[in-house]
Amino acid sequence: MPRTLGLDDLAERACRAIIAQFRRPTGKVGKLFGVLMGMRASNRRRNRWAVEHLSIQRGDRVLELGCGPGVGVRYAVEAGAHEVLALDHSIEMIRQADWRNRPAAAAGRVVFRLGGLETLHPEDGPIDAAFMVNVVHFLPDRMQAFDMIGELLAEGGRLAVVYQPRMRKVSEAELLAGAEELAAEMREAGFADVACHRLELKPNAALCVVGHARARARRAVAGIQAKRDARPKPELRLVVSDQAGHA
Repeated sequence: MPRTLGLDDLAERACRAIIAQFRRPTGKVGKLFGVLMGMRASNRRRNRWAVEHLSIQRGDRVLELGCGPGVGVRYAVEAGAHEVLALDHSIEMIRQADWRNRPAAAAGRVVFRLGGLETLHPEDGPIDAAFMVNVVHFLPDRMQAFDMIGELLAEGGRLAVVYQPRMRKVSEAELLAGAEELAAEMREAGFADVACHRLELKPNAALCVVGHARARARRAVAGIQAKRDARPKPELRLVVSDQAGHA
């Protein structure tokens, strides 16, 4: 057996540390991560792309889960959102997001809240659109998250979930299987017209799964029916972006 001099263990620990910082940036390292996320062209592009799929109208109220350094918040404001409620578990990210969106925050168009979905209340609704970018894989219970967001969304409100595997190259089958799983969970939570959009980036394509909220009573019926229905789910519609991507 070849000797690795402990490099494999070191690499694994480094990987875990990086993932932990992306989950909840802290300290000086977290501050650096936030700066890099704010500057990185691919991150800006993912966030802008997510906001574009929300079709934000003037006067809309928007929720972002895991706002990071506030890149997506800024695009939502520029798209015409009347108010953006931005959540993040990292105080360092809240500080950077506030700095990046200072004029909008001062005007009352952006509200930052430290924490996650557990900080939401019925009074926070109705929301016209919600999104998350590379956050879904950190959620302890995705179905619960989709249910909670669905309860706040107005009928016809949009939810966009963007994810892009970053730590390793994944196969096309694995990438699409993840999108299918998200789509099935969103349907079970009562979302309708679920579709997947694709943006070519490196090392893997980014996928955006978008669903539309139904009225509360219809969502409840749809959720019960989804659990009872043993038939195969409808095939996920995949829309490929016509733009080439770069990391």
